[in-house]
Amino acid sequence: CIVIGAVAPTPKISDQAVESLKGKKVHELTEDSPSLEEAGDAAVRDSIPIDDIRGGAQFRRDVLKVLTKRAILRAIKNTEIGN
Repeated sequence: CIVIGAVAPTPKISDQAVESLKGKKVHELTEDSPSLEEAGDAAVRDSIPIDDIRGGAQFRRDVLKVLTKRAILRAIKNTEIGN
């Protein structure tokens, strides 16, 4: 489950980001892999960012893409540590 928060007034599950990763092998998901890029783009498509005093909608889209990829990589790393 990939949840988008701090982009819109309420958190939202990114179904598109999850779908983009289905069937992918974990060892193929590296920092520069197209699959990870796809997941970041999908999370952005699923988002409805707002403009407010803390940041504009485009800034939120840009950060969301980066943080989605980082979160996926961290989850993989944490899983590997646990094995």
